Amino acid sequence: MIKRAIENYSVDELGNVYSRTGRLLKCSTNAVGYRQLFVWKNCKLQRTYLIHRLVWQAFKGEIPEGLEIDHIDGNKSNNRLDNLRLVTHQHNTFNSKCKGYSFCKRTKKWMARIGCNGKLYHLGVFNTEEEASKAYQDKKAQLHIIVEVDRG
Repeated sequence: MIKRAIENYSVDELGNVYSRTGRLLKCSTNAVGYRQLFVWKNCKLQRTYLIHRLVWQAFKGEIPEGLEIDHIDGNKSNNRLDNLRLVTHQHNTFNSKCKGYSFCKRTKKWMARIGCNGKLYHLGVFNTEEEASKAYQDKKAQLHIIVEVDRG
């Protein structure tokens, strides 16, 4: 199903963008990996739209202030409607690829830590990288619970 997103442009549930004549458009990718649409008028760039936001707005409605669109699979170019969800900024940051552990040259051991709700949790010092990674992943699963805000 194709729905109108903004003046002269429509999107489908797969994240494809179409011109007012129904032509499938090629969209670019910005520096951080999001697909985007440039809108030009009289050879001047008028506005840049992020495709995931257009898809959400076309099918689910406006994005409430204080909420963001999250890519469930972490792939910023996968703008399928079923891969998008409405979340808080904090929940959106849980997708960070930060590994949560590092090697301490002084002690020659691995240490793990994680932050959540303004608190920093020291998870311990470990002999192996695998142990530090497991400690981080276990605590992340406990703390970083994403609550989807379904407003549409």
